[in-house]
Amino acid sequence: AARACSDMEKRVLEPAPYPMVGERYTIHIRPSALVRREENPESDVIAELRVGGVVTVLDVGEEDTGRAKVYTEHAVRIMMEAFEDGGELISSHKGVPGGVTGWITSAGLDGQHFLRPLAVLSSGEKPPVTLAERLVDLGNLLDGICAWVNVTLGAAAAAVHADRSIRHEAKVCRRHVQTIQAFIEESQSL
Repeated sequence: AARACSDMEKRVLEPAPYPMVGERYTIHIRPSALVRREENPESDVIAELRVGGVVTVLDVGEEDTGRAKVYTEHAVRIMMEAFEDGGELISSHKGVPGGVTGWITSAGLDGQHFLRPLAVLSSGEKPPVTLAERLVDLGNLLDGICAWVNVTLGAAAAAVHADRSIRHEAKVCRRHVQTIQAFIEESQSL
């Protein structure tokens, strides 16, 4: 059976996803992070980022959330030029004027984060309680709406809809839309 929101990324329902799209981080992979052309960790290496390099996260992996698409001006481009006689690879390392966009590993298989936020809270400092509560509330709201849609889809698959039932579902759907709109408007004033 089809499930609503199954395509929704799980991180949408989490209060503090990692890494956060749009945020800036420093690299903490030793000795360096390899920047690849595609999300696939087997794709071509196009650059290298040393520890401390700054990246902006543009997207997270669809196949593997431990992959992040980043933009950086701190990478060293790796250009594979040719093979010499005898099989040695000639490569050149050049600075990257204008920056580079590619995919890196953002977390290890053990869950260890390889990126550190640029804006780190000082010890003892906590994010605003209101913001943390709003994120949890939003995750719960979306989770509840998805559950309602799944129940409604299950009932629709099991029986023929009466006119009254269709009107009721449309009314509940409009109410969910209004709830989300109100939540967004209220959150913008925080």
